[in-house]
Amino acid sequence: MPKRRVRGMRKDILVAVDGSAASARAARYAVARWKAGYDRAIHLVHVQSPLRSGEVSALVTVVK
Repeated sequence: MPKRRVRGMRKDILVAVDGSAASARAARYAVARWKAGYDRAIHLVHVQSPLRSGEVSALVTVVK
């Protein structure tokens, strides 16, 4: 089946960043595309592992 082009559809770049070397390479690639004249938006999404309930208390300071 041939690909269909949808009119008005933007071709923005979405990069998921998690601190890994692979995500850093993906971000550099997206910026290089933008610098080379790619005139669309680049969206970075910071991805983290979910926290377990016991781990949240280690990150939060309770002030009384």
